[in-house]
Amino acid sequence: FKAHARYINRSNNIHRKVLNFLSPNEVVAQYFESQSA
Repeated sequence: FKAHARYINRSNNIHRKVLNFLSPNEVVAQYFESQSA
């Protein structure tokens, strides 16, 4: 089960890099970073 979860996380990271996909939480974090910068 842990190996399966690790595989899912790895595939999610790959999709994130390839598609430059951001989860809603990451969008919010980047928004606040850009506001404070």
